[in-house]
Amino acid sequence: MRHATCILLTLFLSLGSSLPTRAAPSSPHPTAISLFWAIERALAQHPRIRAKAEAADAATHHVRTTGLLPDPMAMVTLDRSQSPSDEWMVRLTQSIPFPGKLIFERKMAHQAANRAKARHLESLVDLRAAVQEAFFTVHFIDQQLAIEQENQRLFDHFSATAEVRYATGDALFGDPLKARVEAEAMAARVAELRLTREAVAEELAYLLDLPSGTPIRLAAPRGPVAPAMTQDDYVAYARANHPRLRAAAAAVGEAEAGIGYAKAHFGPDITTEASYHTMTEAVSGSVGLSFPLYFGRQRGMVAEARAKWRSEQALEDDLEQQLSAHIRQFYRKMTAARRVATEYQQSIIPRADATIRAAETAYQAKKVEFLTLVDAIREKRDFQIRYWEARTEYELMRARLEQLAGIAQ
Repeated sequence: MRHATCILLTLFLSLGSSLPTRAAPSSPHPTAISLFWAIERALAQHPRIRAKAEAADAATHHVRTTGLLPDPMAMVTLDRSQSPSDEWMVRLTQSIPFPGKLIFERKMAHQAANRAKARHLESLVDLRAAVQEAFFTVHFIDQQLAIEQENQRLFDHFSATAEVRYATGDALFGDPLKARVEAEAMAARVAELRLTREAVAEELAYLLDLPSGTPIRLAAPRGPVAPAMTQDDYVAYARANHPRLRAAAAAVGEAEAGIGYAKAHFGPDITTEASYHTMTEAVSGSVGLSFPLYFGRQRGMVAEARAKWRSEQALEDDLEQQLSAHIRQFYRKMTAARRVATEYQQSIIPRADATIRAAETAYQAKKVEFLTLVDAIREKRDFQIRYWEARTEYELMRARLEQLAGIAQ
């Protein structure tokens, strides 16, 4: 049991990260937290989501600052050295980048804003999955606690029976002792599970943006229903909607615009100037060009931009293949876990119940030793734990599938 709990806890901890922020749910913290309420609360309240939303909003506003001409510069000069009266000269200068620079600069900023929006959506997907993983991990520990406490009561009952039989000479001296030892071992496991639950419940409270130490009591979740989508449906949905793929596509678009921006540096920038002299009342103007004579710099910029574009394309292809492979992997694990849980629930555990009843009857009839009854109870307990392990594994794999598909709602 301890090994199984550690495995699920490790999986949970390793997995537990635009548009305006959602409005917070109007309902207060319920007595028993449902999975639906937990997800809605986390997506509406968690500061991580607000941070990503503000970052996306900032990137969107940044687009408005790009693609514009530099601010003009005005200069006023006073000269008293050449004549008795003052001479004023007013000069106005405007820099004009080579055509294309401003256009590609805005395109790059627009793609960067799209990438920030996708990161915000990705944070919703990741947080939703983290809440589900924490919720079902706490629920698994609760079920283990219920099993151990029920077995404690069962052993207390059999211990009393063994003591009565020992007092009447119908049982061995070791029978009551064995029952007490087993009950004490269960009490130790219960204490360990409660400490583990406190740690995971604290993580769930953090994800729900609840104060530290808030009591966490869960409403019973749904049963392990069949997934709504097939394996191929999950893959198709991920390719069309996953925010990481959207962010990768935006990165490719930004890098492609970067190639045009780098090529635009081969052309000269223009500087215009107009001036007015008060003494002569003369108006003059000039136009200057900056010649890119050192083409090695521009060639390096273009080569760098093209290499970045190829890199972003490769990363996008790799991400798509990675998501497809992981979806198929976790879908098989989810299907296997559901099959195992069904087998334990419908066949194995009912047989273990029948074995306990038969062992109890045989023990009372003095046909078997007390240890046979203890072994039957242990076996049923192990089967119950394995059932909840499989059921929790199913829910965790389903949460990972939805995360890999990019499902945020």
